[in-house]
Amino acid sequence: ALRAPAAPRRYRHDFTVNYRALFPDINARHYRVDIFEAGMLWSGTRWVNGDRFDLTQEAFHAAEGLQCAWTALGAWLSSWSLTPSKTQVARARAELQDVLGAFDKAWVRFEQKYVVELIDIEAKARGLVTRAVEEEQKLQLLEADSTDEGCEELREQRKVLLAAVSRLNSAANLRWKGHHDRGADVLEAALAVVAHHNTPQSSSGASGEDPRGERNVRLVLAQGVVEAFASVREYLREVPKWIDSVHPHLCNNTGLVARMTAWTESWELSARYTEPAELLQAMCRLVQKLHEARRVMPALASMCDDCDVELFLVLPRLVWLWFLTEPSGHGALIRRLVPHHFIGEGDAAFGRQLLEFVVRFRRVSAALAEAPGIGGPVLPPDSRLSGIQITYSPAVAKQRAWEALVARVVAGPGESG
Repeated sequence: ALRAPAAPRRYRHDFTVNYRALFPDINARHYRVDIFEAGMLWSGTRWVNGDRFDLTQEAFHAAEGLQCAWTALGAWLSSWSLTPSKTQVARARAELQDVLGAFDKAWVRFEQKYVVELIDIEAKARGLVTRAVEEEQKLQLLEADSTDEGCEELREQRKVLLAAVSRLNSAANLRWKGHHDRGADVLEAALAVVAHHNTPQSSSGASGEDPRGERNVRLVLAQGVVEAFASVREYLREVPKWIDSVHPHLCNNTGLVARMTAWTESWELSARYTEPAELLQAMCRLVQKLHEARRVMPALASMCDDCDVELFLVLPRLVWLWFLTEPSGHGALIRRLVPHHFIGEGDAAFGRQLLEFVVRFRRVSAALAEAPGIGGPVLPPDSRLSGIQITYSPAVAKQRAWEALVARVVAGPGESG
């Protein structure tokens, strides 16, 4: 209405796409509250991903200029007479145009300086992403020239890439911050396991017997590591297409955080259950017992095949049952799961509650094995023959007692039987 002069805003064309989106009409004044507050409540420091960034003195002086222009505008408005004459109105109109023009120039100077410096800070904050992208591209080039996954140059570049991923992970995945990263070592071991599995000798069974299924457990964990690493690399290949849209506070990027979390969990899981060897062996014995339980209980087999949600209530109970049947041999794994129930360093250093649990289980198991008829008759194949001597078998009694416990565990506390 006053036709106050507007300073040119051509500099907005140079803003990144996310900042241009804040100004739909590049040439309009478009005074934003957040920029006004930044100028009025000046703070020259920004913290992004745990790093400190300081705005320049030029930005500080531009903020001071905006504050002075705002103060001058307020002072002029305060001095305005409530009953001006026509002459005063004409003069005041010209004065107000000048004051508003000065404020607009101060605004433009601050907006340009402030936003450009924010863009620079955000670019530096995204530097963790761009450095990881660069290392992934180098790895791609090396892979294109080499067919040997185990060659030293590839191994070294994977290590460099994972160092960049680790720094990225520390910034994006706040739950993981401060952890010791062993991802590179675990990845190389996982790649070796998968490569061995894919060799003709391995597929033909020439690698020898594996009664406890340790190789299968290693393979499943290794495949999880390799797949999670591939997912991280896929993200790094795609992210340059929208790099300006990556939130500078990396923890606010859900896609990045999801991949970092999956990668961390996969290599930590693999390291946790394959090192030391005793823990892997315990895992394999547990898997064997679970397969036995499947054969005993069709309901459990159905839960596993259908990925029934109830399975995740049953599995912890089965793990406890497996532990309680032989606590001295399975302490290492249970210690990982419930460390607060152990005292001291040894895997058999059970706490009071856990020890009482073991004792009560032994009593129940023994009473169940001694129940009439649970040992059953041990009969030859043709049980219809006359004159057969029926005998009691402690081994059969123990097995049937275990089957009864499995059935009870699978049924859960809400079922009778």
